[in-house]
Amino acid sequence: MSILLNKNLINTYKTILVIDAEQTMRNITADALISLGINNVIKAADGEAALAHIEEMNIDLVLCDFDLPKLTGLELLKITRTNKKTFKIPFIIISTNINYQDVSSAIELGVSDYLVKPYTIKMLETKLEHTLKRPIKEVFSSKAKAKIPKLANSKAHKLTVLIVDDVIDNIKIIAEILRNDYKVIIANNAKKALKICNSDSPPDLMLLDIMMPEMSGLEVCKIVKNNPFTKHITIIFTTALDQPKDIVKGLEVGAVDYITKPISPSILKARVNTHINITKQNNQMRDQVDRMIENSQLRDDFDRFTQYDLRKPIDEIIKSITILNKYKFNDNKYNFSKMILSKNATLLSQSIDNMLTLYKIEDGSYEYSPAPFDLKILIDEVLSAFISTSKDKCFEIDLNLNKSVVLGESLLTRTIISNLIKFSFSTTLRGATIQLILSHKNNLTTFRICLSSVNINFPIEDMFNKNNIHTENKLEALSLYCARSMAEIQNGNLISYWSDADNKELNLELTLNSKA
Repeated sequence: MSILLNKNLINTYKTILVIDAEQTMRNITADALISLGINNVIKAADGEAALAHIEEMNIDLVLCDFDLPKLTGLELLKITRTNKKTFKIPFIIISTNINYQDVSSAIELGVSDYLVKPYTIKMLETKLEHTLKRPIKEVFSSKAKAKIPKLANSKAHKLTVLIVDDVIDNIKIIAEILRNDYKVIIANNAKKALKICNSDSPPDLMLLDIMMPEMSGLEVCKIVKNNPFTKHITIIFTTALDQPKDIVKGLEVGAVDYITKPISPSILKARVNTHINITKQNNQMRDQVDRMIENSQLRDDFDRFTQYDLRKPIDEIIKSITILNKYKFNDNKYNFSKMILSKNATLLSQSIDNMLTLYKIEDGSYEYSPAPFDLKILIDEVLSAFISTSKDKCFEIDLNLNKSVVLGESLLTRTIISNLIKFSFSTTLRGATIQLILSHKNNLTTFRICLSSVNINFPIEDMFNKNNIHTENKLEALSLYCARSMAEIQNGNLISYWSDADNKELNLELTLNSKA
């Protein structure tokens, strides 16, 4: 499998240190990194040897196993983070350990990410990309305060079952039994099966015939289970009744079960369902670790959000109050300062609302309480606060809509509208036209903002992804991420798209459910 990281990653991670007590795992991980385009990979077998490399060499990223001799992964992480020369090195822990306390300790010490074994090359690539976009905090002394995060509430999807048999009729029978409950893929020989297992989309479970030409199911099982990037695949053998010795061998090399031919539909469904449920539980535990890391990083986002997005409005308020104390009531400077005071107080309030609400949404603790309200009236109220202080923009407003009552939360929606308009003002050039359009169709109400002369330096597909907020427009992008999260909690949506070939006219489109 040939995968290459993007050039930005390759240029950033020129030297990666791989630390694992098991030589085979060290070599496999190093080979995987080389296949991704990383040319300089250094290996260490214990914590002390790794520490020497970190202190003496220019290491760009550390991939470290949790359980190491001499110095554990956590001990090495702590030393790295408390050394002024090394604290900014991205540090990813790789482990089968998903104990809550251990993961929390890693987060407290400043781990960049946590990769759960077994993993695929694609998972490794994703973690590298994610780590690149996360700044490293200098101090990690305070204890993690997060409660145990809820399991990821991801949309249900069918898990994948690979059927491997050299007899096409057998494949058809099994596929017909399982296709309603699982995503079914097939292979009529061992070579094709191994190719699928080593692809970017490996199966969750494999139904593997023991007796096949060229390469037997036993050989396939052994290859899959000896590869750390495929060993997580659950294998169930399909076999004839007269193959007890082969069944025992199969279980010894890593299969979890077997089904005899001719296939009984009820037995097949029961066996597959049992082992698929185990796979689901493992995936949920992996998701829980990822959610713990994300929640920790969200708190870091709040720190930056507070420092930059709240600090400026507060400073402006203090300056304006100082001016107010110097001028008479009817003075023009007094009136101007009062306007600035009002504007920045509003921005401060919105930032606090964004911060608290987003945290609850991400934490899964937000309690949604929908009620009908008039979207047009709400938009008018938000606009009045902005238009008076932004005279360098040209507005085209079309909010004439008879049915503008939607079902949701007015305070959430007010924050969404404020964020969208604030984004519109901050990213359009002087004299730009801002169109505001309200429409209704199929029990959905849509508020669209069309912006001309937009000045942003990131692709619009990154606008709502908090993990991609690493440009000079990071505050604007973070406000859009907040807005989309608030729209989705109301069963709505927020999208962006260009309406012209030259990418000069940007559309932001908010959709909410109309009141029945």
